[in-house]
Amino acid sequence: MIVQMASSNTLLQTIVEDDKRGRIMSLYTMAFMGMAPVGSLLAGALAGRIGAPVTMLICGASCVLSSLVFVGYHVRLRGGIGAH
Repeated sequence: MIVQMASSNTLLQTIVEDDKRGRIMSLYTMAFMGMAPVGSLLAGALAGRIGAPVTMLICGASCVLSSLVFVGYHVRLRGGIGAH
């Protein structure tokens, strides 16, 4: 999680224009800090319906899938950063 947060932060600060960096970072912080309680609430509700082991399996699979998507975008953006 720390690697993903650091990569996202670095990527955002690299590709965003200087005058918009503060706005983007506030949205980035809100997305991580503000959505964590909502995600916990949803995971708890799901665990109450289908059980904790299956919920953890779904959450883990979601993390792996989103990591793969992030890597795909990161590689594409990384190639585009030097082109500017």
